[in-house]
Amino acid sequence: MDSENICTGQGYLVLQAAKWAADGLPPKNISMRLQGLAKRVELSFVLNQLDYMAKSGRCSGVLAFGANILGIKPSLAVIDGELKVVRKYRGSLPICVGKYITDQLANREDIDRSMVFIFPQDRGSPWKNRTGTGGSFGADGAQNIRRAFQRDGHVAVLFS
Repeated sequence: MDSENICTGQGYLVLQAAKWAADGLPPKNISMRLQGLAKRVELSFVLNQLDYMAKSGRCSGVLAFGANILGIKPSLAVIDGELKVVRKYRGSLPICVGKYITDQLANREDIDRSMVFIFPQDRGSPWKNRTGTGGSFGADGAQNIRRAFQRDGHVAVLFS
């Protein structure tokens, strides 16, 4: 099965499959559910710098340098199985992430709030991957995620 996604999007499907298996669903039913779920998974994030994008050839070194100097933080999303820039924010990372989170949650009643993935922004720091539940995400989702980011310096990735 093609998840049409990257890392965390694939991981989300694996976690759901494990949950359904633990609930006793037969493999055929799990496979059918996963195919439907894969079409609904949305993965997006904000980059602090474009250094790794330039090193991987996804953008030029000149573009990365310019964006870094101007403080442009692109928001990328997996769309139709491809990673694409969907929006550009400007300013410090905490401000950009706050705007990103607000944009992601605006007018969205269809988000599955049972799982939120939060990752460190700094690759040099120890990975402290967390999975929040609906209780920690709550009705004030954007505020709760913004507070967690300001406290821990992490970036949230949401799935619907």
